[in-house]
Amino acid sequence: MVPVEGVEDADRELAQPRVRAVRAAHAVRGERVAEHLIGAREFDGWAPQLAALITEADTAPVPRPIHSLPSGHRWDRVPGVTLLGDAAHLMAPSGEGANLAMYDGAELGKAIAAHPDDIEAALAEYEQALFPRSAEAADDAAVIFGLCCRDENAPQGMLDMFSPAA
Repeated sequence: MVPVEGVEDADRELAQPRVRAVRAAHAVRGERVAEHLIGAREFDGWAPQLAALITEADTAPVPRPIHSLPSGHRWDRVPGVTLLGDAAHLMAPSGEGANLAMYDGAELGKAIAAHPDDIEAALAEYEQALFPRSAEAADDAAVIFGLCCRDENAPQGMLDMFSPAA
């Protein structure tokens, strides 16, 4: 992985105790993983069905970092080139990735149709609208990611968001 200035990683330390426990359990030869995880404090309070996804697996989980570009990220125009979808607005999962990619494609198509003889004008128009839209989506994704994974109260904050107000 090549470090990129301004790219933020999800808090790796958040998952490390669980990852170490799972890897250690999977490293034990000749014994069931579940026997080593039962009672492990890292998994206390987990629903049995969720714990079984890990404890009954044939292989150890592979932690995957989550990367994001800073909100408001922009690039200088490069003639004949633009980005759309995740390439244009890399952010934490929020449930909007496919929607943004399809919207980007439609907006790029509209810009090209509006400037059929001037691709540079089309790309510049597309990017001018893309950047603020991407910043708003990145801000929303950061909030959702915090509620699910990063905030001190996670994931309770996400559950509270979907619960009716008292």
